[in-house]
Amino acid sequence: MKNYTLIAMTLLLAIVGLGSAGCRKKPREPNLAHFQTPEGTVETIQQLRLQLTEAVEKKNLQYVHDSMYYFKGLCTALSSKLQGEKKERVDAILEELTIIAEEIDNSAGRRNQAATEANLKKLIDELKVLEAEFKGARKKK
Repeated sequence: MKNYTLIAMTLLLAIVGLGSAGCRKKPREPNLAHFQTPEGTVETIQQLRLQLTEAVEKKNLQYVHDSMYYFKGLCTALSSKLQGEKKERVDAILEELTIIAEEIDNSAGRRNQAATEANLKKLIDELKVLEAEFKGARKKK
């Protein structure tokens, strides 16, 4: 008799546990369309900047070297999403960012910590100019 009670209690607890887990509110789906806009691409570039800064601090130059290809791809994608006068202004910034990214790629690939840090500072300064270009557009709207 004790075995049946034990089995019944175990089944009851399992059913309640699984039932309560299935009744939870589903997490919200992220808005992926935002990342297809120029503003979303700039946000992704800024997130990558934080990751690169952290990698340089940890002296993980291989990660920095590998990430530069992705960074240059983001710059190309941003350029293709813009039009008109804004494209002309931002393309000059993106061209400079691509040159700096190539320098970082080379210095990180050669495991030159000092040169990578110096180039990353140049990249961060240029990214501030890019961010200012997009913040100014948000204020006008």
